[in-house]
Amino acid sequence: MTAARGSGAAAAAVRVGACVGAFLPALHGLPVLDDKPVIETARARNPSDFTGRGVLHPQSRSASWALYAAQAGRFENPARPEDEPFHAGYRIVSLLLHGAACAGAWRLLGRLGRPPGERTLAIAWFAVHPLQGGAVPYIAAQSGILCAALSLWALAFYLGAADAPAGSAARHARGAAAGALALLAVLAKEPGLLLPAAAALCEWMRRGRGTAGRRTGARRCTWSAPIR
Repeated sequence: MTAARGSGAAAAAVRVGACVGAFLPALHGLPVLDDKPVIETARARNPSDFTGRGVLHPQSRSASWALYAAQAGRFENPARPEDEPFHAGYRIVSLLLHGAACAGAWRLLGRLGRPPGERTLAIAWFAVHPLQGGAVPYIAAQSGILCAALSLWALAFYLGAADAPAGSAARHARGAAAGALALLAVLAKEPGLLLPAAAALCEWMRRGRGTAGRRTGARRCTWSAPIR
């Protein structure tokens, strides 16, 4: 048991180190593409704030814009509000969300029966893949990172509920968590609507077409992990 915990801690250290090492240089970069309109939208509080400022129209009930609104003003200089915000603050939030996505992918691959060594290699790849390299420093892409983290954990809880004994408290709790996370993923970004298809694919990999077919499907899932 102690050895297994030590192995898990080492794997977690590898994932955290990979994330930090890959994205630390980009934290202090200038805003790109539509980062500034997103930040301006997050600052807005009244309908009049959206006229003549070139900001994006907010989706006031979505999980993503709630996240942006929670960050608004927290990374700026109160004495000089006209200055550019401290963009590293937004990117650190994105990095933390990406870390949550990595942890969710690790848990999901475990539910799919992949061994720790294979999971560590796959998640290290996921953590530093160029697709993530473009998303994490891109402030306007927080909605996608949030959706990915919520979706991966929703799938992990869904499979965890399926593994729990029928009628048990654990089964009900994990099922409720999976449903809540799936709803938040849909509210974060539209790809969350694909979760039922992803859940069916996971079930097929665990139960369908014999042991060899399941192993092949799980390996494909492992090596396609970087595709968000």
